[in-house]
Amino acid sequence: MAGMGSLMGDMVRGAIAGGAATWLMDLVTTGMAAGQSKAITAQETAASPNGQSAVANLVDRLDTDLDLGLTKAAKGSAASAVHFGLGIAPGALYAVLRRLPADRSRSRRCLRVGPVAHQ
Repeated sequence: MAGMGSLMGDMVRGAIAGGAATWLMDLVTTGMAAGQSKAITAQETAASPNGQSAVANLVDRLDTDLDLGLTKAAKGSAASAVHFGLGIAPGALYAVLRRLPADRSRSRRCLRVGPVAHQ
């Protein structure tokens, strides 16, 4: 299509947007959590498997299954990388898929609501 930027440029812009959205969501979530009661925080913790986030549980599982031997600090870094990756990757993918005509891309129509799979 005439006037469109490069595919790689679109991917980079989409990845940046996904990372920025994840960062902003973290700020909002942290602010909301700071303002909630201790009872609600305790309920959320009790409802979390192993008392941690889904991403932390995923990192633990990968560490165990792949016998990585990650330290606690490395698990924290890996969890951050996975968390932001779950925002960045769909942002980059959507940037590519939006190049397709809407009538030819069911994937594009499905992604309009945005990725909501991560915490």
